[in-house]
Amino acid sequence: MLAAPGHRAQPGRGRAARVMFPISTNPTTNKDCSVDAQSLIPEPAVASQPLRAQLLAEWRATLAATLHVAPDALDADLPLVDAGFTSVELIDLVVRCQLQHAIAFPPERLVGLSLASLVDGIVDALAAGEAGKDAS
Repeated sequence: MLAAPGHRAQPGRGRAARVMFPISTNPTTNKDCSVDAQSLIPEPAVASQPLRAQLLAEWRATLAATLHVAPDALDADLPLVDAGFTSVELIDLVVRCQLQHAIAFPPERLVGLSLASLVDGIVDALAAGEAGKDAS
């Protein structure tokens, strides 16, 4: 079996061998590569802007792509049916929204659904879910 100098080889299956390398917890071991531990921690997705604004931008882009229009051309308060969505596309949208955000979208919000009311429904459902977790 072959092993890197100073390391022990572990028997593997057949002809293959595994080489076990020691793990160093000393950050000065590799002086060529300095890593700041804070840089490894991901930033929250909504750290730079409020959740509603982020969701509005994301869903505006998604809906605009479905309609083949520029995102800025989509009025947030215009009912999605008036914007050009079919009933099948709206059902698909609501199902996708519920799956993506792990929420239940209230049926009363579906009447006259607009981009703004869609996002408000998501924010409200997420807030209700968080409130439910806190109460438990």
